[in-house]
Amino acid sequence: MKTNKSTLYITTLFAVILSLTKVMAMEVFQESPATEDSVRKESTSARTGWMHHSFNFDLGLNNYVNNWTFPDASNEPYTLKPIGSWYVALNSVNNSRIFGPFYMDYGGGVSWYNFKFEDPMIRVLKGTDAVLFEPDGNAYNSYKKSKLTAAYINVFMVPIIHFSDGRGSRSYHDFSREGFRIGAGAYAGYRVSSYNKAVFDSGKKDDMKNKSNFYLSNFRYGARVQVGWKATDVFFNYDLSPLFEPGKGPDLNAFSFGIIF
Repeated sequence: MKTNKSTLYITTLFAVILSLTKVMAMEVFQESPATEDSVRKESTSARTGWMHHSFNFDLGLNNYVNNWTFPDASNEPYTLKPIGSWYVALNSVNNSRIFGPFYMDYGGGVSWYNFKFEDPMIRVLKGTDAVLFEPDGNAYNSYKKSKLTAAYINVFMVPIIHFSDGRGSRSYHDFSREGFRIGAGAYAGYRVSSYNKAVFDSGKKDDMKNKSNFYLSNFRYGARVQVGWKATDVFFNYDLSPLFEPGKGPDLNAFSFGIIF
């Protein structure tokens, strides 16, 4: 019951934050008649300051390391498939000009880690005092895949340098797709869901889903880097916090990388 109340509280707070940031963005961008003066002001807005709101979609891959060493180096049972472990995030983003070429991306969103195991027979179990990664002993099942999924709500702040002065840009949409840009910042998140799902074939395709916290850390925090060129932006996230509670699972730090849509 305590976990449910905490989840409800964090989710409600997150929704309020998103609503406030969206209202702020709407107040800045009140529509006005397309007069010559307004067009001229809009064309120089990259230099005079603005706030822009958008919804972004992160799609990429995720994995984890122990002191920058992948688990397959020591044949650990929780070794992941390098392709197929997908990272997905939906973000509400505000971009504000600070001064000169310096801007700030900030907001919140929801993200999912999908850790797909190399061995499809591996099941994740919550033991008495630690998480267990054990092969399923049911010889009647022909396993296709097994994965550990964890969902988080997050907040983030990423200062960005735009190497474009915005000359000739009539909107932030145009300006944000000019030249080169790079930024580095931080994020923090709260876990709201986690489960282990196994897909197998026992005469017909079926799956088993086991919901548990698996001693995953409730909070995560880390560093984020974004790099963009014209209409393409990529990201790299690295969790400075451990994936599992100390002493309850392997000492792993998760990371993800991919494209921002």
